[in-house]
Amino acid sequence: MSKATPVTLPEGFVEFYKDVETWQNELFFRLKKKMTFQKQDAIELLQREERPLIEFVDFEVDTEDYSQAFLAFARLVKEKREKAAGFVDRILEMQDKLDYAEMIARTLENDLAFFNKLEEATGVPRNITMLIAQHALRPFLRAFALPFEDSLSHDEGLSWGKGVCPVCGALPSISRVRSHDGRRFLFCEECFTEWEHRYLACIYCGNDEPKTLKYFTVEGDDANQVFVCEKCKGYLKNYDERKGKARSDMFITNIQTIYLDLLAEQRGYGHKQSDFN
Repeated sequence: MSKATPVTLPEGFVEFYKDVETWQNELFFRLKKKMTFQKQDAIELLQREERPLIEFVDFEVDTEDYSQAFLAFARLVKEKREKAAGFVDRILEMQDKLDYAEMIARTLENDLAFFNKLEEATGVPRNITMLIAQHALRPFLRAFALPFEDSLSHDEGLSWGKGVCPVCGALPSISRVRSHDGRRFLFCEECFTEWEHRYLACIYCGNDEPKTLKYFTVEGDDANQVFVCEKCKGYLKNYDERKGKARSDMFITNIQTIYLDLLAEQRGYGHKQSDFN
């Protein structure tokens, strides 16, 4: 059965993000080797505070390590994305003038005003600087999430159960349904955390009325789905392992299914602010 997608992605788009993930993995494993950490019960902390861990557990990033990561990722963008190369050169030229500690804080806050001012000062489009800043920070977020990973993956009682990442507070852009038990897990592409969520419930508004929750697929590809909520008009992509092979790399699955985001938007759905923020 044909699985041709209805949208042609830009040449080299998926390959670029595969390179991005490889770069992130290499840095993450280097950070992991430097770490000494003990497993922690995230559930106990989350039940007590009812907010993502990063809001009350210290997230410490060595500024020198981050500056090196920022510049290394900038060079990767220059090498792999020809259209951005000239802009990246401007960033590299002013590397000694950048405040990397502030960059970390503003990136975590998704502070668009900060990146707008940076665009005015450098002439580098906001989306390029944010791309570099965000992806350079992700290996550090993944390292931060490590002590909590085990307890979150075994949270069968849905003690968190919210539509935002329990570690870093980011909204997911994709979920998966496990083949062997039908349980649904949301995936955070910022820190690579997975956490269980109710199968039949909107991650944005909490709606759980069956008649107002639906999903659609592209003909010939039943595994890649878009869950939609008719109440808040929110959507989330989902990969159903019961209708396809088990997937361990949800980051790339999310990239490869960008066409589903476009289809959802064409049908009037969008990513919403979660009521659980």
